[in-house]
Amino acid sequence: VRVVSVPLPITGSVDTNVMQTVERLIADLPVDGPRPILVFEFKSTEGQAGEGSQFERSLALARFLTGERLSRVRTVAYLPSSLRGHAVLVALACEEIVIHPDAEFGDAGVGEKFIDPTVRQGYSEIAERRRTIPTPVVLGMLEKKSAVYKVKILDNDGVRYVTQDELETLQKESSVGSVETVIADGEVGRFTGNDMRKKYGFASHLAADRSELAAALQVPSSALQTDPSLSGGWKPLRIDLKGPLHAKTIQWVMRNLQERRASGDVNIICVWIDSPGGSLRDAQRLADFLASFDPATVRTVAFVHEQALADAALVALACDHIVMHESAKIGGPGTSFISGDEQAAARGAIQEIAKSKQISWSLPVAMIDPALQVFRYTHETTGEVRYLSAEEASELKNAEAWKRGGEVSTANGLTGRQAEELKLARYLAGSIDEVRQLYNIDEPFELVRPNWAHVFIESLASPKIAGLLLFVAWFALMIEFMTPAFTGAGVISGVCFVLYFWSQFLHGTAGWLEILLFVSGVSCVVVEIFVLPGFGIVGITGGLLIVSSIVLASQTFVIPRNAYQLEQLPKSLYMVIAAGSGAILSLTLMRRYLPNAPVFKRMMLTPPDAERMEEISQRESLTDFHHLHGKRGVTTTPLVPAGKAQFGDDIVDVMSDGELVPRGTAVCVTEIRGSRIVVRS
Repeated sequence: VRVVSVPLPITGSVDTNVMQTVERLIADLPVDGPRPILVFEFKSTEGQAGEGSQFERSLALARFLTGERLSRVRTVAYLPSSLRGHAVLVALACEEIVIHPDAEFGDAGVGEKFIDPTVRQGYSEIAERRRTIPTPVVLGMLEKKSAVYKVKILDNDGVRYVTQDELETLQKESSVGSVETVIADGEVGRFTGNDMRKKYGFASHLAADRSELAAALQVPSSALQTDPSLSGGWKPLRIDLKGPLHAKTIQWVMRNLQERRASGDVNIICVWIDSPGGSLRDAQRLADFLASFDPATVRTVAFVHEQALADAALVALACDHIVMHESAKIGGPGTSFISGDEQAAARGAIQEIAKSKQISWSLPVAMIDPALQVFRYTHETTGEVRYLSAEEASELKNAEAWKRGGEVSTANGLTGRQAEELKLARYLAGSIDEVRQLYNIDEPFELVRPNWAHVFIESLASPKIAGLLLFVAWFALMIEFMTPAFTGAGVISGVCFVLYFWSQFLHGTAGWLEILLFVSGVSCVVVEIFVLPGFGIVGITGGLLIVSSIVLASQTFVIPRNAYQLEQLPKSLYMVIAAGSGAILSLTLMRRYLPNAPVFKRMMLTPPDAERMEEISQRESLTDFHHLHGKRGVTTTPLVPAGKAQFGDDIVDVMSDGELVPRGTAVCVTEIRGSRIVVRS
């Protein structure tokens, strides 16, 4: 089975393009075996159904279809919508007509002011060759003439379609039974699909979509695929969808695909997917965009190399074909948690996409909503197998002929092998080169490459680089805090922090919340060090805010709510470990080695060695402050509760008796405990 698209109206080079397509097809068909089927699908554009088709080009194509070259193939005209104008002539040239029940067929001369004998002769010629529809009826569809009748002959129990003059002659020569008006006098012939099939038998079958067409032709639904390469060879394009899905990535993909589609230099697009999902709304935008491509002109193929989880599966399902690595995964839990309301909204979108692709919707919906039960259904007559929910199965025509089997589990997604067995994936492939071989694409895929800024951001957002940025940031920040002079370490730390949050923000895992948390945390730590030293609560709060901002910036969720998010949590904690490691290492190096370094020893006080510390301890233990008992002084620093106070010319270390004492407050010594001086305001 091969499907050939016939674009409407038939003007310009439409007839020659269709004939060239058919020539290429029949050249590859086997000589022996059953007759191959060529399905000619008439594709109408918005607001018209073939009006404006040129008679000469339509007749040339009709003669080609009734010629000797196509005698060894079975030609079928498929009319998914109404057909009028001279394109009717091409449908009449096929052996069979399959039509939508509500479509209209006829009014072939619409738009013509005058039907000359040449046009009339052309219609008669094609009608006589095929005899799909009787010649009087065909001419009645061309112009308003005398009435056309369906006459039952009693002598031989036959049926004839005749004009008024022929009816009068027939009544004189034969025994005429019932007479039924098919086309009234002064009217042009138009027939609905139901009338063509059920009333007159002009159509061989009724089919509302391709799945019903496949059932009518007794072929698999997957066989009815239009091949856009037939119009002139494959023109391949590849675009990659990697990492979490977010608005900026989706917009970049849609903009590039729209530009290439408008240029007309591409007819097969491979969307290379390795994504855990991330944004159902943005994934749905891209899915609707991909589903809008006409498969007769541009074939879309999703290649799932590693994963297309959660809402990323929606993008793959919107393509015409899905090709997967056998160990890749589609559907199941992803980086975003899809709520019940979101699942309900996505269900409607998936059903619309499935309807446009003329495929069953149950299995695609189950990729997003694991609560939907999908079963294996088998047609008891044809043996065809479909995977449907109970709801979709009940909507099928002849639903009682479909017998339900076992349930298919989709809660944890499907591997490539499982997806192929369930006919969700069309092929399995280990690499993009194997995809080329499957579609007989000679030249390599042209890769739509992101600009340098996009590549730079993606590399910065990778776990290894992001962890290194945090390590360097905290390492440099600790150096800046512990050195009395400006070293430039603070600038390095700031640049690393900015790069980290900027890359995560553009990558889609961080937002303004994470940035505000980090700034607030740093502010709390600064307040603890320089404004309220020793209290602790503000500093601890700042530390927790900083840790929270780093964790949240490396993931798209707050609290893990599915298995995938639990797997991703250690990667987020890795960022915290990297930051903490940088801080600890810098403290260790600063204390042990940097005071002796040629540059840093001028910026830092050398810590006393063990012998010096012992000497200081002995000297302090011999100090006697009892002479200060009862003395009055003034605090030179805030007491929180430790600080300094001045008594006469001496500034000594003191402690308050438990309360916070501001700077410049008059105090009195209440107790001496060895070298400790206790004061109160």
